[in-house]
Parts: sequence; structure tokens; C-alpha cells
Amino acid sequence: MNFINDFLHSISPNRGNELYNFTGTVAMVIAVLAVVFYLVRMKTKPLEALKGVAIAAIAYYCTGFAQYLTVWYRVGFSFERYEQVSNFALGFILLPLVVWLCAKTFNTSVGFAGDLTALALLGYHVIGRSGCVFSGCCYGFACDWGVYSFHTGANQFPVCIVESLFTLAILIFIIVRICRKGYVPDGKNLPYFLLLYGVCRFFSEMTRESTYADWLFWRISDIHFHMLAMAAVGGLLLWRVHKKESAAAVGEEPSLPALKGIRK
Repeated sequence: MNFINDFLHSISPNRGNELYNFTGTVAMVIAVLAVVFYLVRMKTKPLEALKGVAIAAIAYYCTGFAQYLTVWYRVGFSFERYEQVSNFALGFILLPLVVWLCAKTFNTSVGFAGDLTALALLGYHVIGRSGCVFSGCCYGFACDWGVYSFHTGANQFPVCIVESLFTLAILIFIIVRICRKGYVPDGKNLPYFLLLYGVCRFFSEMTRESTYADWLFWRISDIHFHMLAMAAVGGLLLWRVHKKESAAAVGEEPSLPALKGIRK
């Protein structure tokens, strides 16, 4: 971490915020590239591709709206991280409903919409989370070998880097699934995203300094319950998809419909 800390010591807080904003732009580019990769990989027809881009954008901005839902709470758009993270989690919990509504509105497959949503959000957060290093926000507990934070003037556990790494791992897992030969959108990638991200974020939040949150007990706050809810929603949806596949395998009901816009 020494080279990171040397760089952070060499810049001003304002410069750090500028770099934070820049990483947000890079994160958006990564999210777009993830969507394009999927559309090309699935050989999606132009009309379905346009629908996919629209769905990914709607899902992204819906989570953003939920994240900043309490922006009215304080004058000057300044509010505690506690509220921001809570609404961030709630936005992800509501994702399946947004995806389902988008799929119905655009007359496309729920699996297709879910794949695009998962890829876009994971692609964004891989870079977006690490950007917090530059602004000094979202820091963990104090430790000598951590990353310097402008907010505390001390080294803190690099929780945002850890979160970027496990987000990258989830993204790679989903990309590997998509790259399998003969893959057809099966409705599992969005549930996998919610389940794995919720569990990982539940534990990473335990390392976050209590400056931004009121702990209910030990190092547990209501943010952790939101993360567990996110994981539970993902697990429930995954179970439902597996149940449908099992029923289809024994001829009880039709299998999940394939997307018409994808060329085989």
C-alpha cells in the first residue's frame, strides 16, 4: 500500500475528489463495454440490442435513484453515508422488479434483461468502488498498513479495494457462464449477482469505520440487514429458476423461453 499512500499524500483533497469523479466516468465506460460485449457475444439483432441498452440504462438509473432517495434530507445535498448505503442496498433489492417490468414493457426475455443488468452494474462497481480511495470516503477501521484517508488523516483498512476485488470476481464468474458454448439466457445471472454481492458486502461492511453508521450491536447496523435481504432475494430467485428447470426436465411445464432476438 506504500505506493498508493505516497501518491495520496502528494495530492490535495480537491485533486482526490477530481480523481474520484474521473473513476466514475471510467466505471461508466466499463459498464457500457460489458453491455456491448454481451450483445456481441449473443449475436443480438439490432432491435433487441436497442432494447437491451435501454433496459440496462433504466436499471442503472433506478438503483441510482434509490441510492439518492434521501438527498432532500439535508440542505446542500449533504447526508450521511449510512443513509446512502442503505438506499443503495434497497435499490439492488428492487432490481428484479425493475428488470421484470422492463422485460414485459419491451417484450423481451427476463433472462436477457437480467444478464444485461447484472453485467452493467458489476462493470460499473468494479471501478466505481475503488475510486473511493482517492476521495478518502468509505474507509475501514484504522490500521498501520491501510490506505491513507483525507477524512481521518490516518491509514484505514482498504475496504473499498476489497469490495472492488470481490465485485470483479463475481463479474468474472458471470462472464464465464455467458461464454459457455450454447449459452442461452437462463435467468440465473441476476440472482447470482444479488446473492453473491449481498453476502460479500455483508461481511465487508463489518470492516467499515463507525463514523458513518450507528451500530445496532457489535459491528452490525441496519445496512447489514439490507445486504442480507439482497442476498435472500437473489437466493429465492435462483431457487425459483432451478425449480422451473427441474419441472421442465420431467415435462411438468415448458422450459424457460429463448429470446427471439438472439441468433443461434
